[in-house]
Amino acid sequence: MKFNDSTSVIFDYARGAITLEGKSPLTQMPASIIETSPISLWNTCLEIHTGRIFEPIIGPFYILVVPLTGLATIFILITGFFAWWMAKHRKKVS
Repeated sequence: MKFNDSTSVIFDYARGAITLEGKSPLTQMPASIIETSPISLWNTCLEIHTGRIFEPIIGPFYILVVPLTGLATIFILITGFFAWWMAKHRKKVS
């Protein structure tokens, strides 16, 4: 991937974003922010990804957020396809 149209950047799981020369093209996060943060960015993303962020709002039913969102997405895709299909293949009345 090109970064700022001049440097090629590789994204590594263990080392993060690095250039081909081994340097980090991104600015480092200040230590004061890291030390005072109550939760890491990784754990925050995990809470959002698993749907546990909704637990304080809807209680133990937070576990249903992810599967219901998946089912709703599938339903929207299928009904959208059929609406497109019917509009495309509608017989023209003369």
